[in-house]
Amino acid sequence: MELSVYLRFLSALVFTLSLIGLLYWGIKRFNLIKFSNNKVLGNRLSVEETLRIDAKNKLVSVKKDAEEYLILIGHDGNLLIDASESRNNKIAEFRDELEAQDKKPQKL
Repeated sequence: MELSVYLRFLSALVFTLSLIGLLYWGIKRFNLIKFSNNKVLGNRLSVEETLRIDAKNKLVSVKKDAEEYLILIGHDGNLLIDASESRNNKIAEFRDELEAQDKKPQKL
């Protein structure tokens, strides 16, 4: 066999592997295909939504029972941004406690 046949084979191989690598990068970069079903992690815990902010950071909305949490997952660490249901419960409990204190007879 001639050298041109080997060069043609090698160039076709490199071209095909580079196309596969480019396709893989595009799928991972733009999150086109979910490789695993991580929607339901159990009966009480589920990942509602994921939003990639940049290459190292993403926002994750997690639901546990009736509570929702917004978590920033990043290179430097994880940060709880919002815990909506628990915050609303604490506000309601505080309001109930204030109303209960107002109803008590005040001693002078």
